[in-house]
Amino acid sequence: MKKNRCKYMLCAFGLLFHTLIYAQYNFSGSVVNPQKEVLPGATIMLYAADSLMGGTITDAKGLFELKNLPKNECRCIISMLGYQMQEHSIDLAQQQQAYSFILQEDAEELDVLTVEADRRDLVKAGTGYTSYALSSQALKAKSAYESLREIPQLIIDESNRTIRLSSGETPVILINGVNRPGYFDSLDPEMIESVDVIENPSAKYRGEQAVSKILNIKIKREKEKSYLNGNLYSRHNVEAVYGISGLSLGAGNSKYSLYLTAQQFYFHNDDADLKEHTETSGIIRDLSQQQRFNTNMISANVGGDWVISDKNYLSWAVSFVTNPNDINKTSSGTITDLAADESAPLTAWQSTDNHYYMNTYNLYYKHTFPTDNYLEIKGGFGWFGSGAQSDRVEESALSSYKSVVDLDNKKKSLNVDINYDWQLSDKLKMDFGANTYMQHSSIEDVGNNYPTYHYKDLREYIFGDLSHSVLPNLSYQLSLGVDFVFTNADGIHNRYVTFVPGASVTYNLNQKSFFQLYFSRQRTSPDISLLNPRNTSADSLMLIQGNPYLKPYVDNTVNLSYTWNHKGIYLSPFVLYDYSAKQISDIGYMEGNRYVQTYENLDNLQQLRTGINTRFNLSTFGNLNMSVYYQKDFIEGMPFSGNNWGANASLNLFYKKVSLYAYLFYGGYRYSKTSKLFSTPESEMIFTWNLPKNWALTAGLRYFAAGDNHIEETIKDAGYYYHSVQKFTDRYLMPMIGISYTFKNKVQQKRYQQQRLYNSDSGIGSIKVK
Repeated sequence: MKKNRCKYMLCAFGLLFHTLIYAQYNFSGSVVNPQKEVLPGATIMLYAADSLMGGTITDAKGLFELKNLPKNECRCIISMLGYQMQEHSIDLAQQQQAYSFILQEDAEELDVLTVEADRRDLVKAGTGYTSYALSSQALKAKSAYESLREIPQLIIDESNRTIRLSSGETPVILINGVNRPGYFDSLDPEMIESVDVIENPSAKYRGEQAVSKILNIKIKREKEKSYLNGNLYSRHNVEAVYGISGLSLGAGNSKYSLYLTAQQFYFHNDDADLKEHTETSGIIRDLSQQQRFNTNMISANVGGDWVISDKNYLSWAVSFVTNPNDINKTSSGTITDLAADESAPLTAWQSTDNHYYMNTYNLYYKHTFPTDNYLEIKGGFGWFGSGAQSDRVEESALSSYKSVVDLDNKKKSLNVDINYDWQLSDKLKMDFGANTYMQHSSIEDVGNNYPTYHYKDLREYIFGDLSHSVLPNLSYQLSLGVDFVFTNADGIHNRYVTFVPGASVTYNLNQKSFFQLYFSRQRTSPDISLLNPRNTSADSLMLIQGNPYLKPYVDNTVNLSYTWNHKGIYLSPFVLYDYSAKQISDIGYMEGNRYVQTYENLDNLQQLRTGINTRFNLSTFGNLNMSVYYQKDFIEGMPFSGNNWGANASLNLFYKKVSLYAYLFYGGYRYSKTSKLFSTPESEMIFTWNLPKNWALTAGLRYFAAGDNHIEETIKDAGYYYHSVQKFTDRYLMPMIGISYTFKNKVQQKRYQQQRLYNSDSGIGSIKVK
C-alpha cells in the first residue's frame, strides 16, 4: 500500500514538474482609445530580453490573442499610427483573463526619432492563406502599389499598375473580401490593416469566377468624420513610345462613400523585328519582318457604398474599358517549293486592327443577423465586345496569296450570388451558397459572310465550406462545390457536372514558423475563341479553327510549404504537384501544304515545381525580396524537354525623401502539347523624390535586365515546323520620367463593411490573327 502511495506521489510530482516546465500560456486582450472605441490594426509585440517571442494585430473588434507562449516575463509594446506607443511588463504565468490597453492619441507629429516595433515581423498563417502586416514606412507611402512592395510573394509593376505573385499568376484583388474595380488605385495606404495572400481559395470563389489566387487587402473599419483623398500620376518614356496617366478620387463619411478612378495607357509606334522560319512537307518559307504596334487603352471605374443601418449594407460599382490596337507588318524573304526544287523571293504585307470594350454593373447587399451570421446577395451584368480585322497579301513568282479575316464578337452575361455565413462557435464556421450564371455570345464572320455563330451557357454552382480550429496551433478548412453546366454551341448541346473539392491544413510550430498543406481542384471552361469553328488565321501556311465539342478540364493541385520568419529574415520553401486531366491541347494535321490547328480535350498534364520565396529586411532602409523555382512539365508525346526555371527579385530602398525600387521577373518557358514559348525577363528601376506639398518626381529605366528583349516561339506537330524570334527594338533601357500629386485630409477613414462584389467576367477573348 505504501509503495502504491509513493508511486502516486512520484507521478503527481512528475506531472506537476512537467506542467511547470512545459506549460503553454495565452496572452489576450483589447486595445481602445480614451473614448473606449476599439482600435483595429494596432500592433502587439512581445519580447523576452532582446528576442521577439510573438506578435499580432488587433482585429476589427480591437481584440488580440497570442497562444502557446512559454512561461516568461515579457516586455509588451503596443503601437498604432496616430497614437502614442506604450510599453508594459507582462508576467505570462499570472494567466490574467484579458488585458485592456488604452492608447492615447498623438496630438502632433514630432520631427524626432521614434523607436517602433517592426510590423514586418508579423506574419501569420491561416487555412490556405498567409497574412502580412506592413511597416509604418509602407503605411505612409504615396500609393497602395508602393506600400505592397514589402510583401515577399508579390511583384509590383507600378508603371503598368499590375500585381503578380512570384509564380507569375495574377491574383484577384479584394478589399475586405470584395473585388471593387479600381478601388485599389484610390486606397489610402494608411487604411491598410493587413494583406492576405490566399493561395487556396475556398469553393465559394470557384463558380463563375473560377478564382485560383486572391490578394485580400484588409482595411481599417472605423466610424469617423468625412474624408477626401486623391492621387494624380503620369509616367512616360522620354521618346513617347510608352506611357501611363491616371487619377483616383475617394470621398465619404460614416454613412456614404464614393470613389472614381480613370487611367490611360498607350504604346505608340512600338517597333519590333520578327524572323520566321516555316516548314511543311512541300514548302519552306523564311521571312524577315518589321512590325509596328500601337495601342491606347482607357479604363474608368466608379463605385460607392451606403451603410443603411448596423444590420444592412449596400454597395455598387460600374466599370468601363476600351482597348483598340493595331499591328502592321512588312516582310521580305524567300519561299521554296520542295517538289519543284525551286526558290523565289517573297514579299508580304499584313495589317490587323483589334478592338475590345467592356461594361460591367454590380450591386451588392448584406444583412447581418443578431447572431453575427450574415446573408449576402450580389447581382452583376456585363456587356462586352471584341473583334479583329486582318488583311494579308503574299507575292512571289511561285505563288500569290490574299486573305481577309473580319470577326465581330459580342457577349452579354448575368450572374446572381447568394451566400450565407454561419458562425457556429468561435472555432467553427460554415459558409454555403449558390451562384447562377448565364451568357449569350455571338461571333459574326463579316469577311466571309457566314451565318452568325451563337454560343449560350447556363451554369448553376452550389458550394459549402467548413473552417475549424481543432487545436490552438492546428486549423483546417474543407470545401466542396458542384458545378452544373448546360451549353449550346450553335446547336451542339453539352451537359456536364463537375465536383470542385478543396482542403487546407495549417500547423503553427511556434510564433515564427508554420507548415501549410493544401489540395485544390480548379475547373476551367473553354473560351469561346477555342469553340469557334471559323478560321481565325490570315497565314497562308496555317489555318486556326476552334472545336465546338470542347469540354471543361480540371486541375488538381497539391502544395506543401514551410515558412520561417524571424528577425527580419523570411524563408518559405515549397513543393507543388499539379495534375490536369483532359486538358485542352492545341493539335493539328496537314491539309496539303497548310497546317490546320484545332483543339481537343486530349492530354493529361503533370507538373512538378519546387522553389523558395525569401525576404531580407534591410534595417529601416527597406527590404530585398527574392524567389527562385524549378519546374518540370510532363505531357505524353511532347517534343520538348519540359524543363524550366524561373526567378524574380525586387529591391525596395528608402531614405528620408527619396526611394529606389527595382524589380526583375523571369518566367522562362511555357509549354503546350505542340509548342514552346520563351520570353526574356521583365524589369524596371524607379527612383522617386518626394517634394514638398505632396508632389513627387520619378525617373527610371524599364527593361534594363535584357539587352536582347525578345519572344521566341517553336511549334512542332504532324510534319509542321515553325520557329520565330520577335525582337523589341525599343524595349531596352527605356528611360522613364513621371510626376504625381497626392492629397488627403487628416481625419481617419470611414468604416467599410465586408462585402462580395466580384467582377471577374472578362468577355470574349481577343481573336488571335497570325
